[in-house]
Amino acid sequence: MSMGRLTVGSIALCLALSLTACAFHRGGPEPLRVGGNIRPPEKTVNVSPQYPPEAKAARVGGVVIMDILIGPDGRVADAEVIRSIPLLDDAALTAVNQWEYRPTLLNGVAVPIATTVTMNFFLP
Repeated sequence: MSMGRLTVGSIALCLALSLTACAFHRGGPEPLRVGGNIRPPEKTVNVSPQYPPEAKAARVGGVVIMDILIGPDGRVADAEVIRSIPLLDDAALTAVNQWEYRPTLLNGVAVPIATTVTMNFFLP
């Protein structure tokens, strides 16, 4: 019995498939993290944030960083701020929760994806 050569890519794919299979057994797939063989998802609907009047009046700008979970249907299922600007967080979350992505397929099956996104707020 001979085994073919294993490459880093094939090992990573096998690991991803094993984790996905285990997750399905528990009742739902665990999200895959973007990186390695998992490409960043393609955004199909982008909603820009509305600059909060309080932040504009206070001359507050900057970057809000969020971890998001994209469901198998391509819609944002969950979002959490990991780098906060308190006056901008709600506007960032409201916008990102309206984003949509092309579903990510693994062996022809749509899977949830976890990724990190940034939202920039520039003062006019």
